[in-house]
Amino acid sequence: MKNFIIIAFMLLTTFTYGQDKFLGNWTSNGHATDMIISISNNKLKIVCTAEVLSSPSFKLLQTTNIVFNDNVITLNNYYKENNWRSSKVINYKNKDTLLVDIKNKNGIYKVVYVKKQL
Repeated sequence: MKNFIIIAFMLLTTFTYGQDKFLGNWTSNGHATDMIISISNNKLKIVCTAEVLSSPSFKLLQTTNIVFNDNVITLNNYYKENNWRSSKVINYKNKDTLLVDIKNKNGIYKVVYVKKQL
């Protein structure tokens, strides 16, 4: 039983190790959708709002296929209202900055995200 608890603890801490530096509310200051990155039930969760590009009504994008690999987060977004799809590759720069490559049907864009101070 002791070994099981040790292994379970190691798996949980290993899973979130490295991901925790991405956690928080992030904004691109109007260049792309804002993001909230969190961990829920030991799974990385990202919520993107369509407040800038897709809709002035602050509707949520459907975020799918979130993958964390080699300290990089990759995800896909879909906005049903206008059939808009995009993907993001998120790289950590420092505690206040993420560097994001956004790819959509118009091209590839490099966007800097800064952490919102609450």
